[in-house]
Amino acid sequence: MSDGSDICLRRPDMCGELWREEEKAAALREPDSVDFPDAEVPEALAPSPAAEIKPTLEAGVVVRHRGVLFSTYWELRNDAAAQPGDVVVVLPDRWLLMRRVKKPALWLEADERLFIPGRFNRGVCTYGYVPRGALEHVVQLARSGAIIAAMCDPRARVKTPKRVELQWIWRSEGYLVNLSPARIAVYHFDPYRGRRRFLADIAKGGCPIYSHWANQVLQALGVLARLIC
Repeated sequence: MSDGSDICLRRPDMCGELWREEEKAAALREPDSVDFPDAEVPEALAPSPAAEIKPTLEAGVVVRHRGVLFSTYWELRNDAAAQPGDVVVVLPDRWLLMRRVKKPALWLEADERLFIPGRFNRGVCTYGYVPRGALEHVVQLARSGAIIAAMCDPRARVKTPKRVELQWIWRSEGYLVNLSPARIAVYHFDPYRGRRRFLADIAKGGCPIYSHWANQVLQALGVLARLIC
């Protein structure tokens, strides 16, 4: 039996009707294709836009802090010895040691994780320095959520008090601060009235303290780093 193409060669006027008949026959032989609607993806499983994931600040990372006049570079470390110029910051969930370094080839910009708005607790500076009897109070404040920042500071020296009733305190413990001067700051998080500060700058606003007493505070808080002043 000849197909439709042979007939079209002999009778071109019948090609249109033949093609229509063949299409009808093919439709009867093949089942109709059913178009299924696209399945809706549940909202819980639907892909969400990619969130911005910031790099984790780990030991060895250098961050740049843009100051008013110039920038400084700080390396995050987990050393056990804090040298002069290093800053030990104790946060409610972790602690870190920040060391100022020269401009490296690679660095990260300091983001909001290294800035905290807050205010200083000046109540621990009873006699112009943090006395030995206030150490436990400082530890309790830290355990209640306060931020502690400590650093060696040769300029954190205490003058002999002029009041006679305070001179005996100076003779018993105040002079120790000048033997190994350091600073320690008690900083309370305050997003409403507090000033936004870089973590390494918090210790600069602290009170003079004997470095051995500062290390006692760090030890009580479970911090491995110690000030070597």
